[in-house]
Amino acid sequence: VVQFDVQMGRSQLAAFNAVLYAEMGDLEKAERLLNDARDDLPEGNQRAWWLTGRMVLYHAQGKFEAALEVADELAERYAGVIDNPAWLPWRAFRAEALLALGRRDEALEASEIAVAAARAWGAPRALGRALRVRGQVRGAAGMTDLIEAVELLERSPAKLEYARALLALGTALRHGRRITESRDPLARALDLATVAGAESLARRAREELEAAGAGPRAAEFGGVESLTPSERRVAGLAVEGMTNKQIAQELFVTPKTVEVHLSNVYRKLDIRSRRDLPGVFTVADAA
Repeated sequence: VVQFDVQMGRSQLAAFNAVLYAEMGDLEKAERLLNDARDDLPEGNQRAWWLTGRMVLYHAQGKFEAALEVADELAERYAGVIDNPAWLPWRAFRAEALLALGRRDEALEASEIAVAAARAWGAPRALGRALRVRGQVRGAAGMTDLIEAVELLERSPAKLEYARALLALGTALRHGRRITESRDPLARALDLATVAGAESLARRAREELEAAGAGPRAAEFGGVESLTPSERRVAGLAVEGMTNKQIAQELFVTPKTVEVHLSNVYRKLDIRSRRDLPGVFTVADAA
């Protein structure tokens, strides 16, 4: 949770923290924070952030008509004034709300606008979000958008947005009857959401995994069986003696991704470092 800073207004602080609580599933706390700051809404960045927090909360509550109204208010007030879609992601949220309301044609148009704006700005988180939403709107034709979103966000620090993209990709693969392929992105989405404390996202990932026939997948359980396929591959290569850089080159991922996977492996296997791996994990376990 963000602490108070003299440069940050009360409403802006409330919006930051409300988004965090909404992500963690504490919607009542998020609502309370935004309501308490309602009377401290000067024009400019602070009002924009508060409205964004309200939009995110409405979305988390499933109040998509209300989320759409706030997105439209953000567009009316700030389009052409604050155009950074990483700061004010109203375009992508607007498209997502329209999709949830069954207004697919409008959602497609809105998602095209969101992708164009995000590409022009260049921020990975904003572009990954916009691509993910457009991919979901396009249905079966949106697989390339979802794959691009996953590849883009994997290299960014926006891990929750990465988890959403993985969940969307896994869901699309399952709906396309590519069941086996769907399990890895779904499992990775569950791991990321669980570690981040994003309960709603983790629950959806778990439900999709079960629908994909993976059985109840619980990151809360330890042991080799709790590892995702990606974690198994990384752990197996580490047991073979490869360095993080060599593993990254072998799997065509970044060294940071390898570090994240190994950290998850250590936590799940209840060990402290790669020196402990051979005692609890074998190359055969990677299969």
